[in-house]
Amino acid sequence: MSRITEPQSVFLDALRGLSALAVLIGHAFSMLPWHPALGVKYPIQSYAVAVFFILSGFLIGRNTMSRSATYSLSEYLIDRFARIFLAFVPALIFVAVADHFVTAIYGQIANATNTDATFAANLLMLQHTPFDRYFDWLPRFQPYGTGRPFWTIAVEWWLYVLFGIAFFASRTSVRERMVALVLVAPAASVVLYFTAWESIAWVWISSAALGILYAIMPAPTHQRYLSIGFAALLALGALIYRFKRLDLAPTMNFYDLQLIMLTSLLFGLALLLVNWPPIASTLVSSKRLWTWLAAISYSLYLTHNTVMTIVIRVVGGPGWPAVVLTCLASVAVAILFTWGLDRHHKAVGTWLKDRLALKHVGRRPSASSA
Repeated sequence: MSRITEPQSVFLDALRGLSALAVLIGHAFSMLPWHPALGVKYPIQSYAVAVFFILSGFLIGRNTMSRSATYSLSEYLIDRFARIFLAFVPALIFVAVADHFVTAIYGQIANATNTDATFAANLLMLQHTPFDRYFDWLPRFQPYGTGRPFWTIAVEWWLYVLFGIAFFASRTSVRERMVALVLVAPAASVVLYFTAWESIAWVWISSAALGILYAIMPAPTHQRYLSIGFAALLALGALIYRFKRLDLAPTMNFYDLQLIMLTSLLFGLALLLVNWPPIASTLVSSKRLWTWLAAISYSLYLTHNTVMTIVIRVVGGPGWPAVVLTCLASVAVAILFTWGLDRHHKAVGTWLKDRLALKHVGRRPSASSA
């Protein structure tokens, strides 16, 4: 099976880190009172979310396939649980505390849903789930308070669950089958909706298939770089063409299926092209920056919207001071969350496996964590 090279690992880290920054900048700019093009007409935060799903699908597909000989559904679910919930639960508490004090000092936050039922539903990953769209008598839960980006975490979690159940279906223990039986219905419902009616799950699934193919195919030789580069240019041209077509609308839809599928294609080609020595050496030389930025990306995504809400209230309204302070404060909070919590997710996963008498799974390079 092919391995992720060092340049590819750095490329994946860079893409993840830059995507998190794009979400932060897009949301920060969108609050400016004069509604600038960046963040409003061009909601780069939505496009960055689509890139996150491409990255996540690819890495989960590739890593699960490469470890399949010694991996199990139990280990997979524990790894995914630790990766998602170790930072998510404290972020949920952070939102609850921050929203409480902001409301007490500055007044009610617009459009925020800070009820106990919503908090519990977010803990169970039921925020923004489509169950009420199948049966209107079922309740609908919003992301908790100012944690509005939390909707994607629920979609991601159920994608993880359904993928694992499907991938390990042929070799599960009795205990694993019981767990799968409980989880498969909600997972399938969420994934079906976000595949058939919205495109974001379809992109994740196709990227996971790409990751599986990458794991089982031999690495390209140096003679193939020219053809890969030519294909990448064609994909980039198609992407720009689609972008211009969407640009005719008052506000671009960065979740457009054709746009993000072309992005996924370009991602796959770029992943091969970064092994070309001139590109590879440039990436590796900047490895420390991209590794650090990727490390704080998840915490930054979880907490930045709440930080932005606090900053706007403290500063007295939206504007350039609020934008600058939001960006700086969001990165600072993300560093604290990463240092205190998120960076320990692999150790927590190993601890949980020990408690459940499961075997250890070795540590992996930073870019291999979705």
